[in-house]
Amino acid sequence: MSPKLHRELIQQFLNRLESLEDAVLLPKPNGEAVKQQFHEIERQFTEEILPISFESVKSLSFASIWVGLQTEMHRNLRLLKTDFAFFESSLQKGKPPKTTRICLQIDQVIAMCNFLLKEDL
Repeated sequence: MSPKLHRELIQQFLNRLESLEDAVLLPKPNGEAVKQQFHEIERQFTEEILPISFESVKSLSFASIWVGLQTEMHRNLRLLKTDFAFFESSLQKGKPPKTTRICLQIDQVIAMCNFLLKEDL
């Protein structure tokens, strides 16, 4: 896989994350839409980002930290999955969902994506 394709995949992933955060922060979030967006993010990460091997990025300046970033993104997505279960439960009970932790997790993954997309890498 080429670095250009890696960059495109990460940019698409980043766009989805930003869209998810916007959906979570709506005054009255649509639980089903948020759930669907998150599942699409999980699918993309699992099928497109996680399979990017160290071998395919070893010529890039961020290669030495690639595996660590993949691991951290994966960990944050697993934590988000749990947080979204509580989010959905709150919405079903008619309570305002707590979004601080969810946004923090999303922001951490966004920061990792932004790091990978820096022009000077």
